[in-house]
Amino acid sequence: MPPLFANIDAWQWAPDMIWVDNLKSYGTPDYYVQKQFSTNKGTDVVSITLDNKNIIGQDGLYASA
Repeated sequence: MPPLFANIDAWQWAPDMIWVDNLKSYGTPDYYVQKQFSTNKGTDVVSITLDNKNIIGQDGLYASA
């Protein structure tokens, strides 16, 4: 698993979530997406159906909403 931090002037992994230089740090869009998922938990469960059947691992197919 690649590290989460990368120096702007010397990096070797992709993707990284936080970029740093000598003075600042920068979050990537991936960082902010993960932050949103961690701070905003869902409150409602929505069933997903196909042909009036719940999609729950049928034929290796999974879904979420």
